[in-house]
Amino acid sequence: MNRQKKIVISVLRYVSIFLNLFKDSGYHKILSPFDGNIVPSDMIAESNISRDVFGNSLGIQPVENEVHSPCACIVERISPVGNAMLLKVGNAHLIINVGLEFEKYKKDFFKLNVVEGQRISKGQKLMSFDIEKIYKVDTNFVCTITVKQNRTSRHVSFINARHVSFDTILCTLNVL
Repeated sequence: MNRQKKIVISVLRYVSIFLNLFKDSGYHKILSPFDGNIVPSDMIAESNISRDVFGNSLGIQPVENEVHSPCACIVERISPVGNAMLLKVGNAHLIINVGLEFEKYKKDFFKLNVVEGQRISKGQKLMSFDIEKIYKVDTNFVCTITVKQNRTSRHVSFINARHVSFDTILCTLNVL
């Protein structure tokens, strides 16, 4: 009986260690919300993005007309036109822009699949957009993702690639 107790205790200890591997550590893998080709932030005409004023940014020239959630988070804000979202993940924010010339866009260019305050899961479809209509009014059309953290957080390093898809990990954030 003593030996069986020791075996049970050992098994429980290993199960506990195994389960702790899946516990939320505060690190989140941020997936690409877009499928497309990378445009470095310093190559983007919008000066606030190119100078990383709001946070570290990455541009993507989309080849698909959908935007997916880069991680489990909360939709904090949606722009009046519907082309941009502020997503909250822990103590960080992600800013997603479908195009940067919002004053040229019409609301019917975008179809939202989420609302403000909604909890969303990783990979969930956030919106779709009409690429052809956007390119007609914005010849420099590019989508961006910006990581906005408090000043004490570390620098974000994005993936070094030419093309990303919806399952590509762009970066990892410590959001505790």
